Amino acid sequence: MMKLAEDYLNRLKKIEKQRKEEGKKSVAKPYRYILKEFAKWLAKKDGKENPKDEELPTYLENFEIDDVKDFMEHLRREKGVRTANLFLSAVRQYALFRAEKVKDDKAFREEHQKYLSLMKIKPFKVPREFVKRTLNPDELAKLLKMTADKPILQAGIMTAFYFGWRPVEGAYNLAFARIDWEERYMIIRTAKTDNERILPWHEDITPYLQKWYDAVKNEISKLEYPDEWLTKHLKPYGRKFGLNLTAKTARRTFETWMKKMKVEQWMIDFLMGHKENVSSEYADWLELVEDLREPMEKKHYMIVHEVLDYAEI
Repeated sequence: MMKLAEDYLNRLKKIEKQRKEEGKKSVAKPYRYILKEFAKWLAKKDGKENPKDEELPTYLENFEIDDVKDFMEHLRREKGVRTANLFLSAVRQYALFRAEKVKDDKAFREEHQKYLSLMKIKPFKVPREFVKRTLNPDELAKLLKMTADKPILQAGIMTAFYFGWRPVEGAYNLAFARIDWEERYMIIRTAKTDNERILPWHEDITPYLQKWYDAVKNEISKLEYPDEWLTKHLKPYGRKFGLNLTAKTARRTFETWMKKMKVEQWMIDFLMGHKENVSSEYADWLELVEDLREPMEKKHYMIVHEVLDYAEI
C-alpha cells in the first residue's frame, strides 16, 4: 500500500515524457504538479515544513475527504477556481488508480469508497468572464516593433500569429516538418491527432520562418518543455495590451481575424488542424496547396493590414 502514491507519480512522469516525445500535450504534467502541492500542504498540516521530494508520496498515502475539500478551498483563494477544479480531477484519477491496484477485498472497498466520495464533490462553478483574448492587427504590429531587438522572439511571434498553430506544433513539431522552401509550403504533424496538414505561406514570411525554424530545430525543440518557450517570453508584454499574452493568443487571433477576412470556415479549420479529411477530397494534394494559398497569401489579415511592415529581420 505504501508504494501506490510513488507508483502513480512515476506513472504520470512516464506519460508526460512519452507525450513530449510524441509532440503532444498531456494532463500528466499538471496532475503530477498539483498532487505534489497537495502532499506539501498535507505535510505542512502535519507539522512538516519543506519536506524532501522523495518524502511527498508518503503524505499521499493517507488523506481524508475533508483534506481534499480544504485544499480545494485553499486553491480557490490562492490560485482560482480552475486550479481547484484541476486538483479535484487529479485526485479523483489518483483514487481510481489506487482502487484498481489494491489486492484484498477490504482494501478495495476502502479505496473504492474514497473514490465514490470524491466523485460526489462538486467542482467550483467557473464564472463567465468577458476578457480580451486576441490582438488586433495594429496591436500585433506594435508587438513586433517592440521586439525588434529580439530577432528570435520576433520570428516566433510572426510565425505563431501567421500560421495559428498550437504552441507544441510551432516549438517542437516544426523541427520535423517537411518544408519546401522554394515552393513555400510545409507538411507538419498535427499535435492532437498525429495526422499531417499542409501550410503554405507568403514570400514575406520566409525570412521569419527560416529564423524560427533554425531556432526550433537547434535549440527550442530540445528543451524540456519547448511549447512553453514563446509564452514565457511573451508574458512581459501582455500588460501593455491589457490581456494575458501567451502562445495561444496567437492561435485565437488567427482564427478570429481570418473569419473577419471572410476566409471559408473549412479552410480555417484545416489550417488550424481542426479538420483533416479535406485532403482526401482532392485528387492531387498540390491542388489543395494552391487553394490554400489564397487565404494565406491574399486574404491573410497580416498581409491585408500590412502588419509585416512593422518588423525587420
